[in-house]
Amino acid sequence: MFVLIAFGVYIPHFVVGLLLYPITLISAYISYIYGLIFGKPHDKLHPFLKDVLIFYFNFSVGFFYIVSGYAPFFLQEESNFGVKIDIKLSKKINRLYSFFRLTGLIFVLTIPHIIKSIVLFIIFVIISLFHWPYLIVRQKTPNYLIKLTEYVFTHSLKLKSFILGINNNYPDLKKALFKKKQGMN
Repeated sequence: MFVLIAFGVYIPHFVVGLLLYPITLISAYISYIYGLIFGKPHDKLHPFLKDVLIFYFNFSVGFFYIVSGYAPFFLQEESNFGVKIDIKLSKKINRLYSFFRLTGLIFVLTIPHIIKSIVLFIIFVIISLFHWPYLIVRQKTPNYLIKLTEYVFTHSLKLKSFILGINNNYPDLKKALFKKKQGMN
């Protein structure tokens, strides 16, 4: 039932997301061609792709944690929402990565990250499903769930921003899987 309520609240976001999806795909494809030819990001498409990614991120977080506030709409100020995000835009575009993005080979390069992201998201959804009654009654998210949410969505956001060409920072799987403890060499 809560899913229906959350979905009902976010119908406008969902509709805008559906409308933005084909525009985003076309914009990304044009951006890849531009990056391949000129080696730099397009002045208008690059920030647009960043804004779309932030919109989808806010929609996802708001849908799962409706008690954190109503997610900002596309290109709307995030001040009242419990999550603030900033994605750094690349000044230069790696032409090889642009070629991989253009041909779809970028998905082959990121298979381990995609698998990790899917597994993390499934675990996250299962844990979140068990916490929805708690979230509704207590109107508070437990700290460990906030940390899990932060980790899952940060990993996903880094991967998506790399695939979309917003930045050239290839996610480091070794660093993501095996975090060093402080004080260890």
